[in-house]
Amino acid sequence: MAVKPTVIGLAGNPNCGKTSLFNYITGSRQHVGNYPGVTVEKKEGTVLVDDMQVTVIDLPGTYSLSPYSLDEKIARQEILSEQISAIIVVVDSTHLERNLYLFSQIIETGKPVVLALNMFDELDASGNILNVEQLSVILGVPCVKTVGNRGKGVPELISTALKVSRNEIEAIGNHPVYSHEMEHAIDAVIALIHGTVPYNERWCAVNLLQFGRSFSPYQANHSIAPDVHKEIDKIRDRLESLEGRKIQNIITAGRYGYATGAVTECMKAKVHTHRTITEKIDSVLTHRWLGFPLFLSALWIMFQTTFTLGAIPMEWIEAFFEKLVFIVTKILPGGLFQSLIVDGIIAGVGGVLVFLPNILILFFFITFFEDTGYMARSAFIMDRIMHSFGLHGKSFLPMLVGFGCTVPAVMATRTIENRRDRLITMFIVPFMSCGARLPVYILLAGAFFSPKNAGNIIFSLYLVGITISFLVAWILSFVKDSSASFVMELPPYRIPTLRSILLHIWERAFMYIRKAGTIILSFSIIIWVLMTFPQAPQKAETDTLPINSIPPISHTYAAQFGKFIEPALKPLGFDWRMGVALIAGFAAKEVIVSTLATIYKVGDVDDQTIESNLKNALRNDPLLNPVKAYALMLFILIYVPCIAVLGVIKREAGGWKWIVLMVVYTTTLAWLVSFSFIKIASFIS
Repeated sequence: MAVKPTVIGLAGNPNCGKTSLFNYITGSRQHVGNYPGVTVEKKEGTVLVDDMQVTVIDLPGTYSLSPYSLDEKIARQEILSEQISAIIVVVDSTHLERNLYLFSQIIETGKPVVLALNMFDELDASGNILNVEQLSVILGVPCVKTVGNRGKGVPELISTALKVSRNEIEAIGNHPVYSHEMEHAIDAVIALIHGTVPYNERWCAVNLLQFGRSFSPYQANHSIAPDVHKEIDKIRDRLESLEGRKIQNIITAGRYGYATGAVTECMKAKVHTHRTITEKIDSVLTHRWLGFPLFLSALWIMFQTTFTLGAIPMEWIEAFFEKLVFIVTKILPGGLFQSLIVDGIIAGVGGVLVFLPNILILFFFITFFEDTGYMARSAFIMDRIMHSFGLHGKSFLPMLVGFGCTVPAVMATRTIENRRDRLITMFIVPFMSCGARLPVYILLAGAFFSPKNAGNIIFSLYLVGITISFLVAWILSFVKDSSASFVMELPPYRIPTLRSILLHIWERAFMYIRKAGTIILSFSIIIWVLMTFPQAPQKAETDTLPINSIPPISHTYAAQFGKFIEPALKPLGFDWRMGVALIAGFAAKEVIVSTLATIYKVGDVDDQTIESNLKNALRNDPLLNPVKAYALMLFILIYVPCIAVLGVIKREAGGWKWIVLMVVYTTTLAWLVSFSFIKIASFIS
């Protein structure tokens, strides 16, 4: 008889330390994917407990199991699934009452639960005293004190969860008890649906009362008859009439009453006579007038450091590829195969990997801001500005995520309930300069601007992206209702652990290297083929390019296609070569660098590194200058995002029409902004 695998779900509110706890439990034994059919990120990891392999699933962070957002639906679906043997509900011990609201919903499902009292060190430091044993008795589940980012209590937590999954410890829990009339209504609904639902009958009854016909987490062979729904509607109407309030308010009051009662019984609170450290720091960082300039200063430091500090390890990687080119050209005889390896693969992939240090430095800052709690503050700081441009306050969170990668940024728009607000946010998130654009910025800024000014140039592009997103949102706000108010939790400031930061950086490095070894490698070879074939007749005139000894390329497929779209780019001062690079950028923005390296044939020059040689090639191109280089960076900032982003937008927005609209409007806007910049710059000069 096959043994059922042990799968434990990890659930909790955002900012409760759930992901840090998951990272500590699983370490490097984790992988990231998507839930089948949707683009919600799914993290799984394995851990060995009592000589038994246990799979841990990090569920999407959510405040409730209500079916309002995709994250909530996915979390609820996983919790109800038969594969999960037990649920670890992670709560922030310093905000226990608020966190127990989600716990109260999970406990109603009838699933075995363990409560992880995370960040318990901060609760001790606050002076408050929690009677953990009494809390365990009241809730009816094992409670374990943990400090997730440092691993304290983690072995006991996993061991307890495994025992709970084996039914060695009773952990079904004590569900919330509602008002007298509500309990009567629940009993009446249970009587109607008895034996017809695949899940806990009390949980189904509560949700049927709350959501009516829209509640349908049932298997294909289960359904609620229409006449039963009519009876449930009558029960709900009678209940609301007796209570004098809506069913949503009745259930919410009951769950919060459950949480408040538990905390009141078990928590001895210290009377605070002075401001906490978090309050003192917030008085400066979230100040009405100081908050915004301090936020901009933090961004400026981030981009300056990314450019200047990243230049040191870049030289090491450049030297490596320089040696590699030298060795390959000595080993392989001249010809097409050598050109493929040197001009196609090494120049393409090497031209992108050289920027890996800059990407890692950027994500170090982003991870540091997230783990310290400053990322949440930045959204709070920007909220007032967002509303003045017709944006929802929650829109800034996806925009911040967009500095790293646009794909999860688009997925993060699910937290916005209103569909029109969500669509508008999706259409402005791509203007945030993602990490994939950073190598292009560094290349062009390093080629046409001094090292002292290059960081400021890159910083200005990020500001331009934010400004354009606000202006677009302001224009679109005239065709939608005013956005709702923004309420979010500001977590206390925390000192991030080195382990957590290094793990996040490692994940980003692995993803970047994997992209270089798959997408960028593939497109580098494709671009090389398009730039090599068909070969010109022997007596054909060669193109005049910045680097000597370049084979004829005017007859190639890439040149033919580039010259076809060249008329659209000529007003911007770009020729067909930039057109080919921009088209290649549809795959991934880093491919622009590898494409330029292939077009300019920088791999076969052995007196300089690939990256240095490409910068020289661009500087020596008579068609380019600092103004046109900046215009090109503006175009790359604004024009259509990569294919992966378009695929996510199609799923999230629902339909091909949104893809077509995104391609047309971003590319048109990119052309207009770049053209206007060139004209204004030429007028000023």
